[in-house]
Amino acid sequence: MAFGKQSRENLRRSFALQFEPDGIGYLYRRDRRGPALRLSAEEREDFVSGYARAVRVLSWSIVVGILAVFGVLAAMGIEDGPVWHRIGVTAVVVVGFMAAHTWIWYAPARVLSYRVPSAPAAPPEDRRALFFARLEYPKLALGLVAAPFMVWSASRVTDILHGWGRLWILAAVALILLVLIQAFRKWRYERTRR
Repeated sequence: MAFGKQSRENLRRSFALQFEPDGIGYLYRRDRRGPALRLSAEEREDFVSGYARAVRVLSWSIVVGILAVFGVLAAMGIEDGPVWHRIGVTAVVVVGFMAAHTWIWYAPARVLSYRVPSAPAAPPEDRRALFFARLEYPKLALGLVAAPFMVWSASRVTDILHGWGRLWILAAVALILLVLIQAFRKWRYERTRR
């Protein structure tokens, strides 16, 4: 999530990459793949600064929301209740953050939807190259490190060898498989591009 200043700056930079310089203005491509929509430098700056401001507000509202929800749970005497209370609250917060962030991220697409595209969407091969360029091996390695840590962390709270606790092991295995598959796909793509 976007709580630190550096994290918010990284999100702002990623958002700004959707705008390609084009003469005196810019071309907006949704997720750097969609049809190109022409806009001015001022419009681009308004979108980027508005996005940065909205992410900052969203980040702090999540912190306040989590504290409020856990405060209510504590007031009701549920703070030492089942683990699923905390997991449920965390899941609701994460899903809420993702939904709000997606809404903010696609604001330019909604505002510019009435404009006629200046260029067609990026071809599939360009989109594939962009996907694999964004996919970095250190990030994949982080997933491999996170999986055992996730199981270890869950084992401190619940019995992961019996009942529903086995889902933690299943989730870790699924994460490891996903990372390995993506690493193989990236390696194969880079090898065939040479």
